[in-house]
Amino acid sequence: MKVAAVRHSPGAPPDGRSAFRLDVVDLSDGGLGGLVAQELACQDELVLFMPSSGGRGDRQIRGSVVRCTPEGRQYRIGVVFSDAFAAAGRHVH
Repeated sequence: MKVAAVRHSPGAPPDGRSAFRLDVVDLSDGGLGGLVAQELACQDELVLFMPSSGGRGDRQIRGSVVRCTPEGRQYRIGVVFSDAFAAAGRHVH
C-alpha cells in the first residue's frame, strides 16, 4: 500500500518539512516498515496519511523513524507510532 507522508526533522525550522510517498511493506498496531526513495534520519517525526477502513478518507497517524537502511535504490525504514496514535493503526487497511 502506498501512503503520503510528511517529515519534520527535530531541530529543523518549521518550514523544514517535506512530503514524500511511502510504500508500506509491514503494518502492525505499533508501527510499520516501508520503502522510501530518500534517506531519512532516525528520530525524524512523520505524519502518515493512511487510508481508513470503509473508504472514509485518510487517517493521520504520527510516528518516528527508528531505522533507515539502504536497499538497492531505496531505503527501508522502520516507524514506531506515537502512543496516542497507535490504536488508530488497527483501523487501516
